[in-house]
Amino acid sequence: MSGTTLSATATGNGDVVGPSSSTDNAIARYDLATGKLIQDSSASVDDNGSVSANTIKLSATPTVGAPIIGEIYYNSAEGGLPEYKVSTASSITLGAEFYCIVVNKTGVQIND
Repeated sequence: MSGTTLSATATGNGDVVGPSSSTDNAIARYDLATGKLIQDSSASVDDNGSVSANTIKLSATPTVGAPIIGEIYYNSAEGGLPEYKVSTASSITLGAEFYCIVVNKTGVQIND
């Protein structure tokens, strides 16, 4: 449940303990500057590694380094649509372009 504050008593073993009302698989967030309190979130990661969240926020000024296939980032030059890296050499603008692998057996160049 979003906004629920959980706390733990340090035992020296690195264990975090929360109330039974904690949401299973919710991503814990640190609360306050002490770093000793954690709180629930509406985002979760299931046992298979799938992430669930209500929204995904992309930075308006992302730091895009070396191309990573499968990376999604905000591209302000494309009117705010996110970019999706499909190979080390190219990306597509989601909602405006698509990527399709084709084989040209004609020997004639096919222009973009």
